Amino acid sequence: MVMGMALGASMSNAVAVGMIAHFVVSIVIGVIFGVIVLYVRQLNLTFSLKALGLGLATGLIVYVVVFIPVAMTMFAPVMIHFLGSMAAAYYLMFS
Repeated sequence: MVMGMALGASMSNAVAVGMIAHFVVSIVIGVIFGVIVLYVRQLNLTFSLKALGLGLATGLIVYVVVFIPVAMTMFAPVMIHFLGSMAAAYYLMFS
């Protein structure tokens, strides 16, 4: 819902817009990961432990590079507006 509202959707459409945005972002990240693994021979997924490690590393990188900046720039203002002073106090304490 927060992502939908951050993208400018109305309250009634925010959940659907947020879900679609999450799916699109996930597909793009998956395609980028797949292309990199396909064309970099050292990253070929020959056994499941390597696949697990690469998946975890990709998730961590995406979390740090994509999610944290988006959460601080897009989601925080929406949450402050939505939850009021409680969200503002949380944002100031933990950011």
